[in-house]
Amino acid sequence: KEKNSPLLLPKKIISVIGLEASGTRFVTSILAKAHGLSKHREGSYGFDGLQDGLLVQHFSLPWGSRCECHPSPTIQNVVLPGNCSVPYKSLSPSCRAMAEDANMTLSHTGINIYPQRFFLDIVANKEWYESQGVQQVFVIVLRDQSISAKSRYQPHCKNEKLLEKEENIGTDIIIHAINKYIMGGGRRLSASSYETWYKETFLEEANNTNSDSNNLANSGHHKLSAALPSGNNVFLVSYESLMKLQDIYVKMMYQAMDIDSDYMPTFKDGNAKYVVGPTNTMAFLAKLVVLFCFLIITYLFLSAN
Repeated sequence: KEKNSPLLLPKKIISVIGLEASGTRFVTSILAKAHGLSKHREGSYGFDGLQDGLLVQHFSLPWGSRCECHPSPTIQNVVLPGNCSVPYKSLSPSCRAMAEDANMTLSHTGINIYPQRFFLDIVANKEWYESQGVQQVFVIVLRDQSISAKSRYQPHCKNEKLLEKEENIGTDIIIHAINKYIMGGGRRLSASSYETWYKETFLEEANNTNSDSNNLANSGHHKLSAALPSGNNVFLVSYESLMKLQDIYVKMMYQAMDIDSDYMPTFKDGNAKYVVGPTNTMAFLAKLVVLFCFLIITYLFLSAN
């Protein structure tokens, strides 16, 4: 068996992953730019833009085409380096050896060896790369389940039954990784306890954290560190915490992942249009009052004439 070529493998991979429409692209962009990278790898697409052996990669659960086109996405245990993302007939001996070693089922049709829509098994992918001597980091982006479901309905999956099915599979993959790498011998998450745990761990901590950057070294730093759990090079990032705390949360991400950067993105809260709070309610009522007054004036004007 031909040995895997070390030239194909990065030294370090930072894979950002989460359910579709959970903020993974935004976090991927932050981490790529923080490392001075001009581009990142998108899922299983081909890629040859390694810089100093580092690869930043974006995945969603599932990744690929729309759910209506591929209603039964498979679970992919490993996505090989970008050099191997070619049609089956063009696969190099080194890539074939890697695929065999990873016990992969390869697609013999299409633009590359992967299904058109699939779930990446976080644990299996991480373990295989580490067995190859690659430092595999996973950043799992989490978002309020009800909001993320609404957000991905239009662009990713309009079939509600498929949407729910895919969410359950993706959440199970995330829970498995959290239990293995972060929870340790303590509390174990399940599908029934996950949402409550998320709100307790992230949303309550973010609401109780002072967002004044001057207090970062004081109570803010202590509270926020609890809201960025990590272990074994797996980091959990909350979209809600990121939007609420912004620069502070990005600084905490950098600190947790040992990133030396002062890059800060422009923030735009994707949750705002799905959340009906007091401010949104008052604005809506104000519009109704204006509309009502306009109709009354129009009616009186027409009656007078």
